[in-house]
Amino acid sequence: MNIKLIYTVVMAFCVTMGSYAQGDAKWDFPIKPGTEEWRQLKTSKDMVDACQMPENVLNALTTRELAEICYNYPLFIDYMLANDPQFFINHLPKQFNGIAELLAREDGVDELANIFLDCIDDNGLLVANGKNLTRKSSILRVDYLENMLSNDEFLKHLSTKKIAILKEKCHFVYMSKRMSKDNYGLASLKCSLTFLCKLIDKEQSPNGQPGSTTARSEKTSAEHIRLALSAEELDVILATMIN
Repeated sequence: MNIKLIYTVVMAFCVTMGSYAQGDAKWDFPIKPGTEEWRQLKTSKDMVDACQMPENVLNALTTRELAEICYNYPLFIDYMLANDPQFFINHLPKQFNGIAELLAREDGVDELANIFLDCIDDNGLLVANGKNLTRKSSILRVDYLENMLSNDEFLKHLSTKKIAILKEKCHFVYMSKRMSKDNYGLASLKCSLTFLCKLIDKEQSPNGQPGSTTARSEKTSAEHIRLALSAEELDVILATMIN
């Protein structure tokens, strides 16, 4: 199948996606998917270049504004097309200067986490503007955010207080997704489960660094996966989690 055609179709799908409201943000992407200007971009490099932020704008934005812009990054489409989402996220800081600046700020990832928390109601349901998310496109956007926050490069910047809050909320989200599997799908379940396990491991690691888990934290994560999922879910999700 023609790769360019696939890219065009998915791009058209992304145009319909609900993005996080940027409120009083002082800057927005001048060229966006679905516009004639975007269609004139010939290569992936052209698209990446078109999304870069001017240095004077980067320095003027509050961290919250910057986090909202990063969440609404137009080339989120590449995450949707990636065989390995974490591979894409690993390269985000090199691809987009907004993400690089966010990681450089002490409160950058905490503000990104706040956006995730704003997407959760008191029952652990994903919401936008007070309404439950049911559209697959909007759910994918939040999955993208969960995958970013569970990436080691982002996770290591989260404060201890924020990790505790996220762990509690992420558990509610995960259980809500389990009760609505037909709406969210196993891929979305995997995002929340991975994020929850990474938060548990991060909290219990003696030096606070993800990836250096103790036997206890590894056991905690393994038990959580085993107890929370059915055999069918384990077969599907674990197959994709094991690299």
